[in-house]
Amino acid sequence: YAPSRQECDFSSRDEVYAYMQLSRWDALINLAGKVSGIAHNLKHPGALYLDNLLPGTVFLDEARDSRALFIQVGSACAYPKNAPVPTKEDSLWDGYPDETNGPYGVAKRALLTQLQAYHKEHGIIGSYPLLANLYGPGDNFNNETSHVIPALIRRFLEAKARGDSSVCLFGDGSPTRDFLYVNDAADAILHIGAMVEDCSPVNVGSRTE
Repeated sequence: YAPSRQECDFSSRDEVYAYMQLSRWDALINLAGKVSGIAHNLKHPGALYLDNLLPGTVFLDEARDSRALFIQVGSACAYPKNAPVPTKEDSLWDGYPDETNGPYGVAKRALLTQLQAYHKEHGIIGSYPLLANLYGPGDNFNNETSHVIPALIRRFLEAKARGDSSVCLFGDGSPTRDFLYVNDAADAILHIGAMVEDCSPVNVGSRTE
């Protein structure tokens, strides 16, 4: 069950503690946080850092003495800008993330650090799936905050409505991504949670660049 922001302020230790005491749970999958596109990341790096770090930090600390499974979901944005492709988990700490979403990526790394530290000190059982670029139903099509696929869909639809013969995109066309359908991501999170309990990072993607 995923509580709404109205039911629980994920950045408040008191509210998280009260919610976790009222709820019976055998596993906690932390997806709390905010994601955005490049423009929004560049404009609000501090807010995105804090909004992604605080909920996970609070949840982890409240769950540290539980014997339940804790799944902290990570992001491919945590990888260094110049990480080799295909990207391996052992390259996660080989440099700073891409500057367009660096604070967001560092926040995700910090949660992995906390998860592994609590595994060592408190014996927490957990896993850390690192998701590729997601897309699917319910996606965000906002011009400023959307990710690649919904942004492209909107541009193509608007161009068609205007009768344009071409669409102008950002960049030179050389960047590549691994896109993962959201239902496949959900299946993988549950699978990894059941198979990996030593808090090590595990890449989740389509394996198609």
